[in-house]
Amino acid sequence: MDGTHADEPAPPRSRRALFADHPDRAAAQDEIHARPIVPIVAPARVRRVVFLLPREPEAGRAAAERLAAWCRANGRPGPSADLRRFSYRVGERQVVWELHNEFVTFTWTGRADDAEPWPDTIGLEMETEAGNSVGLATRVDLLDLATIPVQAIAGFDGLHLCRSVIEEGRAEIATDFTIDAAGYTRFEFAAGQLGPTLTGIIVRRILEIETYRVLSLIGIPLSRAVSPAIGALERRLAEVLEAIGRASTTADNQAALSRLHQLQIEAEALGHETRYRFAASRAYGRILARRLDSMGETPSGEFRSLKRYLTHRLDPALWTFESIQRRQDALNEQMATTTAMLNARIGIDVQAQTQTILATMSQTTQSQLRLQTTVEGLSTIAISYYALGIVSTVLKGVYDGTEHQKALILAALAPLVLLLTWLGIRRIHRRHKH
Repeated sequence: MDGTHADEPAPPRSRRALFADHPDRAAAQDEIHARPIVPIVAPARVRRVVFLLPREPEAGRAAAERLAAWCRANGRPGPSADLRRFSYRVGERQVVWELHNEFVTFTWTGRADDAEPWPDTIGLEMETEAGNSVGLATRVDLLDLATIPVQAIAGFDGLHLCRSVIEEGRAEIATDFTIDAAGYTRFEFAAGQLGPTLTGIIVRRILEIETYRVLSLIGIPLSRAVSPAIGALERRLAEVLEAIGRASTTADNQAALSRLHQLQIEAEALGHETRYRFAASRAYGRILARRLDSMGETPSGEFRSLKRYLTHRLDPALWTFESIQRRQDALNEQMATTTAMLNARIGIDVQAQTQTILATMSQTTQSQLRLQTTVEGLSTIAISYYALGIVSTVLKGVYDGTEHQKALILAALAPLVLLLTWLGIRRIHRRHKH
């Protein structure tokens, strides 16, 4: 693909080389040609089997590698690792292998009397050997007739039978969406008045309708299992809220916060399990609705059309998925709000406790200061008393005056001794502070 139009001459290579393509241009161009329509001539029988892939980053590449290995083992050229569609022929069967985001399809066209539902020659076993399970299997019988004969629909379940006219009355389709003994759902398609290309287009639409019908509903078991689990989480959250209302201490609030964190962990694990599946189901449901619209059906007689039948059954399931998702979102939002509120309450409690501790420390410090002052006063008096006693003893030994004179000398020295003692104690305290 050189990017030139058929009616335009290719520019000189030297000139073209000046204009580099965006790295994704080729992929975008190839995407619209990735799944071409295969013309089909009636009568014929078309079967499709869908294998679901594991949710792993390299699941698609591994599927392509399995196909390439199968081709090599059977002496035929295989696809490249990044190819998403590959066509090959085995005997009278024309097989198309297609890789999608979470599944791989094998679609083969054979003779109208091809009675082998699970042939062992086209590579189906490569997926079962890899551990991948069948998501759906369907068959389309193309009739070279203008309408579907009575004997063709004799095996359908009348309670679920859908029959409609398409392409302005030139073709007719019928199915009951019921799995037969071989594991296939079956469509009858009267395409006698259509050309091969239009027949191929409609067959592809039918196959897509059945594929996306199953994939959009494959989350039903998960929704039935998850709904009670969400209800249990909602009840436990209500219990936590009641405990918060009764809490009177910081310890009570912290215990409630711990329970709330555990609920958030469980809710996130549950959301991780459902978020992808329900989003994918809703996406498949939207694709299915478009494919049904593109059929342009008109009910045949008193029968229902495919669109009417599927819409009545599909919409409740998709609404269920959406309802569950909303419940999960509301639960997560309520838990986040409660957590923020509880953290704020604990923060206020801690702040109040801190203020109480600081106030207590301040009172203690003031008491210590008062005690220190008292001790300094007592220490000054005691030390001065002993100092004056020493002075009195010295006077008795060196001074011959009367007792009255000695008393006067001691009285005169007492204030000086007190002052010197107080100054000395203050100096000692200042040294200890530094």
